[in-house]
Amino acid sequence: MLTYGVTADVMDDYVRIGESTSIESLKDIMKACIIMHNMIVKDKRDVYTPDLNYDAIDENITVSHERTVELLQIIQNHRRIRDRGIHSQLQADLVEHLWQLQGTRMNV
Repeated sequence: MLTYGVTADVMDDYVRIGESTSIESLKDIMKACIIMHNMIVKDKRDVYTPDLNYDAIDENITVSHERTVELLQIIQNHRRIRDRGIHSQLQADLVEHLWQLQGTRMNV
């Protein structure tokens, strides 16, 4: 079978070489990011020294175990998005919105 005038085996080898090169490049980029992060942390280590005097903290601290309004809203929104009916409606709304945008661009 021919693909772009060459056999499929040659094309498969070309794609594999591209994939392995991409993976190796990504590994090198990640290593560089980690090294730079460590260099920044090492450089800034002594700049910020937090006050860790826990004896100065007031003893009358009350901890609330109540759920916050924001957390409840996040959970509710997550459940709404996971609902199949609402998910389908959101998809349909997005498609309609994109068609409206595309339609205005084509008419201009």
